Amino acid sequence: MSGNSIRDLLTGRWPERFNRIPWMEAPKGALDRALMAGERVRDQYSKIQADPKLSPLGKQDALRTWIATAGVASSVYAARKAIHTMRAKLAAERAKLQPTIPTDRADVNSAVQKSELRGMLRAMKSPMQRLTLLLSDDADPLMVSAVLEASPVMSGLTKDALKQISDSAIERFHPGAAARFDDFSEAIDLVEAAYSTTIATIEKAADFPSPKILQDFLESAVPQRAGYDSAAAALFADFGNLATAGPVEQSAEAA
Repeated sequence: MSGNSIRDLLTGRWPERFNRIPWMEAPKGALDRALMAGERVRDQYSKIQADPKLSPLGKQDALRTWIATAGVASSVYAARKAIHTMRAKLAAERAKLQPTIPTDRADVNSAVQKSELRGMLRAMKSPMQRLTLLLSDDADPLMVSAVLEASPVMSGLTKDALKQISDSAIERFHPGAAARFDDFSEAIDLVEAAYSTTIATIEKAADFPSPKILQDFLESAVPQRAGYDSAAAALFADFGNLATAGPVEQSAEAA
């Protein structure tokens, strides 16, 4: 797939409604920079391959040196850091709205009760029975809390089922929030898709024998990573914040 095709595919999946959320400018910028890095590598690869003076090994070395010194490695590192930062922010924002009943460590009875509820769910033979019980409008708040504060395996659930339960619980107390969080996750997925295609482009063009060797190479080319880390923290400080995302109803509009 050509660079333009990749860009058209991923930017075409960026919903128009995202452009009305001020802090969506940051992930959109990260998407563009990740795509641009891949496009630059493809262009430079073509130029180096056309140089008759270079041997195959010389062409490989020339491209790797260019990736390390022309800002590509730093762009790729910044994209990866952006993805990690946004996922952490999204998880934190979801956690703020997660309706759970805190367990007092000194309250042994409450802890035992939650453990027993998880055990009861785990003992149910039908996965659908578990979901029906936990997704019903009159679901026991203590049972839902017991499920959400532990690994899904402890309740006999999959990660997808746990997300359904989490979304349902959030939606019950914060209508429209679950749909918004899906929007935020979609934005991250698009940036990650752009990052992944660029990594694949670099790995193939510069003939890296494994993803691990490529990652080590890219990190060694960005020695001052702390600056990128703090920049990402500042750039995505408001990412996922429902209070600054505008009316939730925008999520229902056509992209």
